[in-house]
Amino acid sequence: MDRDRFVSVALEAYRAATDEAGVAAPDNLTEDTALVGPGSLIDSMGLVSVILDFEQRVEEAGGPALSLMNEDALSRRQSPFRTIGSLADYAFTSAGLAASGG
Repeated sequence: MDRDRFVSVALEAYRAATDEAGVAAPDNLTEDTALVGPGSLIDSMGLVSVILDFEQRVEEAGGPALSLMNEDALSRRQSPFRTIGSLADYAFTSAGLAASGG
């Protein structure tokens, strides 16, 4: 699985979370879409939903099993869950795919 696929899966999980929350996500979501903070369409429970759904969707798509909500992620100075792109980057690196070329 390459990084672009991780971004696509993260976008799918985000759309599912906004649908579940009854919020209409714009059509032009990108990897710069905020998951937390100003501009985010979801709350903290929505973020948890996105992360868990993302992990499941990655595995179902033939990617690695991930467990992203861990001490490493939570202790970072800058959250890896800020945006769709930062989530994809963190997952890609956590899976060891960045070093191996995906």
